[in-house]
Amino acid sequence: MELKISGIYKNFGNGGEGTFSLSVGDIIVELGRVVFLMGHNGSGKSVLLKLMAGEMSPSKGAITFQLGKQIWQADGDPCSIVRQKADENLASDLSVRENLLLRSSSHKWADLLFPKYRLQSHVQRLLENHPVLLEKIDQPCRTLSVGQRQTLAFLAVASRDTKVLLLD
Repeated sequence: MELKISGIYKNFGNGGEGTFSLSVGDIIVELGRVVFLMGHNGSGKSVLLKLMAGEMSPSKGAITFQLGKQIWQADGDPCSIVRQKADENLASDLSVRENLLLRSSSHKWADLLFPKYRLQSHVQRLLENHPVLLEKIDQPCRTLSVGQRQTLAFLAVASRDTKVLLLD
């Protein structure tokens, strides 16, 4: 797998006060690498991750992923993103179980029609090392502590079958 960022530029605003622009030169990241992106608050780290995850499009440039001969554009869903604020990854009125099922990457029609029954072992496997979340499996996420919501958000997003996991 290779991640290639080719001279992207993203502009917000119309040039007046409150305008923000992000400009990133060429970057290539190879398979198996862990990369840390550091910068001051407001410097564009989260914007870059959203561009990489395909949640927004650059004003100029491109982001591509390549695995062997297969190539995806950033909006082709090779990645998942865990956000800084866990609540942005979760549906707070849904239960722990429902949030995990919502993020399930199963494409079998029976799993989609009857997720609670068909994917029970998947949910149990995800929570086997998290006994507190397992105890609260049918409680709404809004009743969880901040740490429990962050753990659930990570589990839900990381359980998807994607090639790249982005952590904001």
